[in-house]
Amino acid sequence: MLYKQKESPALTKELFQNPGCEYRGTPFWAWNCRVTEEDTDRILEDLKSMGMGGSHLHSRTGMDIPYLSDAFMKQIRYANQKAKELGMLTWLYDEDRFPSGAAGGLVTKERALRQKYLVFSPEPLEENRDRCLLARYEVTLEQGCLKAYRMLEEGTSERRRAENSRIWYLYREIAGDNPWFNNQAYVDTLNPKAIDRFLEITHEAYFRALGEEFGKSVPAIFTDEPQFSSKNTLGFAGEETRMTLPWTDDFALTYREAYGTDFFAGFPECVWELPNGKASAARYRYHDHLCDRFVRAFADRIGAWCRAHGILLTGHLMQEPTLESQTGSVGEAMRSYRSFDIPGIDMLYDSRELNTAKQAQSAVRQYGREGMLSELYGVTGWEFDFRGHKLAGDWQAALGVTVRVHHLTWTSMAGEAKRDYPASIGYQSPWYREYPLIEDYFARLNTALTRGVPVVKVAVIHPIESYWLYWGTREQTQEKREEMDRNFRELTEWLLLGQIDFDFISEALWPELTPDEKLLEAGERAAETERAADRERAAETERAAVRERAAETERAAVRERTEETKRAAVRERTAETKRAADRERTAKTERVAGRGQMPADGTSAFMVGKMMYDTILVPNCVTLRRSTLRRLEAFKRSGGRVIFAGEIPRLTDAKESGESAELAKKCEQIPFSKCGVLEALQTDRLVDVRDSRGARAENLLYQMRRDGKRIWLFLAHCYLMKNPDLPRREELRIEVKGYYRPTLYDAMTGEIREVSCTHKDGRTRILETVYDHDSLLYALDEAPAPDRREERSTAEASARIQREERSPAEASAQNRLEEGALPEKEASAPVQTAKDSGIRLPDYVPFCLEEPNVCVLDMAESSLDGMKWEAPEEILRIDNAYRKKLGYPLRQEAFPQPWLMPEEDCGSHRISLRFTIRSEISIDHPVLALEQAAQTRLTLNGEAVSPEITGYYVDRSIQTVALPGLRAGENILIAEMPYHPRFHLEAMYLLGDFGVRAEGKNLCLTGQRRELAFGDFCVQGLPFYGGNLRYQIPLNVERDGDLEISAPQFRCPLIQVLLDGEIQGRIAFSPYTLKIRNVKAGRHVLELKAYGNRYNTFGALHNCNHTFAWKGHPDSYRTEGAEWAYEYQLHPQGILTTPKITVRGTVPITRRTQI
Repeated sequence: MLYKQKESPALTKELFQNPGCEYRGTPFWAWNCRVTEEDTDRILEDLKSMGMGGSHLHSRTGMDIPYLSDAFMKQIRYANQKAKELGMLTWLYDEDRFPSGAAGGLVTKERALRQKYLVFSPEPLEENRDRCLLARYEVTLEQGCLKAYRMLEEGTSERRRAENSRIWYLYREIAGDNPWFNNQAYVDTLNPKAIDRFLEITHEAYFRALGEEFGKSVPAIFTDEPQFSSKNTLGFAGEETRMTLPWTDDFALTYREAYGTDFFAGFPECVWELPNGKASAARYRYHDHLCDRFVRAFADRIGAWCRAHGILLTGHLMQEPTLESQTGSVGEAMRSYRSFDIPGIDMLYDSRELNTAKQAQSAVRQYGREGMLSELYGVTGWEFDFRGHKLAGDWQAALGVTVRVHHLTWTSMAGEAKRDYPASIGYQSPWYREYPLIEDYFARLNTALTRGVPVVKVAVIHPIESYWLYWGTREQTQEKREEMDRNFRELTEWLLLGQIDFDFISEALWPELTPDEKLLEAGERAAETERAADRERAAETERAAVRERAAETERAAVRERTEETKRAAVRERTAETKRAADRERTAKTERVAGRGQMPADGTSAFMVGKMMYDTILVPNCVTLRRSTLRRLEAFKRSGGRVIFAGEIPRLTDAKESGESAELAKKCEQIPFSKCGVLEALQTDRLVDVRDSRGARAENLLYQMRRDGKRIWLFLAHCYLMKNPDLPRREELRIEVKGYYRPTLYDAMTGEIREVSCTHKDGRTRILETVYDHDSLLYALDEAPAPDRREERSTAEASARIQREERSPAEASAQNRLEEGALPEKEASAPVQTAKDSGIRLPDYVPFCLEEPNVCVLDMAESSLDGMKWEAPEEILRIDNAYRKKLGYPLRQEAFPQPWLMPEEDCGSHRISLRFTIRSEISIDHPVLALEQAAQTRLTLNGEAVSPEITGYYVDRSIQTVALPGLRAGENILIAEMPYHPRFHLEAMYLLGDFGVRAEGKNLCLTGQRRELAFGDFCVQGLPFYGGNLRYQIPLNVERDGDLEISAPQFRCPLIQVLLDGEIQGRIAFSPYTLKIRNVKAGRHVLELKAYGNRYNTFGALHNCNHTFAWKGHPDSYRTEGAEWAYEYQLHPQGILTTPKITVRGTVPITRRTQI
């Protein structure tokens, strides 16, 4: 168990304010060099100081210790020992780079274990040891569809074929050598023997090294991006080009065992469409069986090994977000999660893949897993700020993420490592000591969101199996596939942003989550309930008949009985009938009311794994499994609602069938639209958040959990601000079904306080003011139902408390809000009182750099082995040109690891680089920062430079040497060094007390300014500066009061605020204000410390495609054509507009405006 304290009776204040290591982030720690014990000590101590709870030991590009060797495992053991000393956890990673399965090529040295795939070709190909012919087909197309096809028997002549037919050839191929897999290949993830070999080489090695710590200081092992080979389609039906599909050698055998048919006989249906829109069962079965083979070989086997050895399996799959991406890489993502102890996701680019998270969260809930992992912040670049870190983490926390794996912390920036998807979340980033602001916050959230059980009332049948039916030529299926993916994405957005939480149900997993015996039990319980009702009705009928006979006898014997007696008997019969009907309705109501939440004893009328739902939605599916239909029918019989939204499935198990239509007649049918879906699910709504206009808040996600008698409710923003410089204030009305007493747990500060609320109509209402980056965590404790007088007095008291908690301007605005007259613009408008006075700041203010200024030297003339000097070129282009010339492997993403290259393979070549440095002034004591300084001979203006290393710049691999003084005019710096496959040609960095003028591609050193204007400091002599910068603002405060600083326009990770040298707080999140209390009149110095980022120093400075998605990708530094420019593509830095400084009277501090 990872979260042992979740079983405690209640969340304590001490744990919430100071969470343990298990609740904290555990970043990828990139082992990208020859890692030493000194590196380990330093990195882990840094991570501890940043608020992290552990790290993933991840071999990445640059690794220079033979993978899984004794030396490697020695460092692994040392890292675990150091982590234990620091009270941290060690999370393992199962691969050298990624994707998982090949063990850095050690598995796939055996060719039989390499990835395999089908090649479907319109022409015969030469067979060899890696390629063999499996089948030939005669194919006839008509209007792009399969008119006819047949598999040719061996020996059948290809000349005897129908008119307009074409012969196609199906081959099996084995993957060839690939530098990314260290000149081996990826593994066959459909082959159990291959994965067993992976376990033997990798997991058993870790078990021998650290097995005694499994389940203790080593909680889990991470598997990364497993996948099968590329699953392609033809673009046009009539094109004659090759295509590939995943394969393994015994696939046809297991396919026949599963379906009783020959895979090869129907293979062309996997490629082309059938006429008249007919669905292909053969195509469906291929995708289904492929996914099943992948899950059973990879996730199931590794998960079983982990459970047997006492360690949790975590990680994520390849390409999780869309129906198309899943189909092409893993078949169906959810199916693998059954074997993960902590299912995970990969969230790149700061994107909002709600379906990626929801799929994993659904499996976590249904299988009762205790947590969910996210690899996050990858491909966000150096310039990703604290706003991004918080928002990206918030929406994922709302969708279940509890284990945060930051991408990534580098050990070294040497060579290609600095282009391995920055930023480094570590000491190379100037803001790293401020990171507890982020990590403490998420750790506090986790102390609450790992407790209890989820409260979810709605489930949705996952539509991916219907999508498989359209995996054909893009010419004929692309529009349908895009529509299905759009529907998939939009439905999730409608529900989640419409504040209806839900889970997906995987059709393939449902039979194991609700086995047949449980299905029979649920059906029997429902049937027994009906039988009991029938018996009661029959008994009542018999009793009525007996009474009627007795009455008739009495009437025959005593004819003088009055008509009134007869009417009394009739009334009694009517009343008794009504009572019986009332009893039946009450029993049914109780059966339905008991649904929708996690039962204490783990049993219910109808369970889907560990979950029980009130409503199941079937969204625009084309096919359903027969096993799904049986469960939907049983669910409905047990009192659940089944809703068909949009089209009714016309197929069962991919074959024409009316079974779904018959079921749909007994269920609700609604249009597939946002309004239709949300209206149909209104009875399932637990939370409703409205803005000041009465409209439902459209950018909030929530998570609700039941923790004993307490409910936890977390609300978070989802999408980014349209303009990050314009704070937006929101007045929210939060309604929760039921009567509760709310307590706000402020995860940013650790403060816990009760908040006011009103109770009415079975709901609890909370009024709250938030800004763009705020989130809300409430503990909701049961409260008694009020009578009407209590409702009225509670509402009045709540309104009074709300006014008292706000400033006068806010209280006035709140009064108008309650009257329904507050427009959205007015809610956001700043209001000043007569006591407020602004302080005008000077146009220029003194500043201080915390690092020397820097000029990037990345353009040089070059000479190999003393030959003529080549024209100036960018340094990475120089490197690739000489590597091509000498036959060396190119340095880019697909590059074999250094540990494969023997030290002695260093060759005898030498390269010289000649940099021209232009300066307007002479400069004393400049410093040069470079890599591999000990192997480099330097001269400046013909004078030899001392090789003594004086320190480092940003990263310990970038060492510094002192240079002689620079003269005004041109200076020539020559660097001569050995050149071989292991050597890195990299930019150098000139450091010193100077300014830099960057005009296009032209650089010139200038005198350093002593004052800056607010605005982009890149154009003020600091174009490449990436360190922290302090604006030192002299203030003359004319009277005592509170000082309010507002700085909404900035391009830096965050701003630290100091007054007279004392830290007052930080500005990082909307509304970008901070109040300093009780400032005395007089002269003061206000410092605004803008933390730096390293983009303008180490970013892709020549990539002029500003929409390039893969920020920090190695190829982003090596663009070509229109995406390349010699002119430096710099990003604005600093505080962009003059901050507003206001002296105010005594004003209560609005929550979360200061940190």
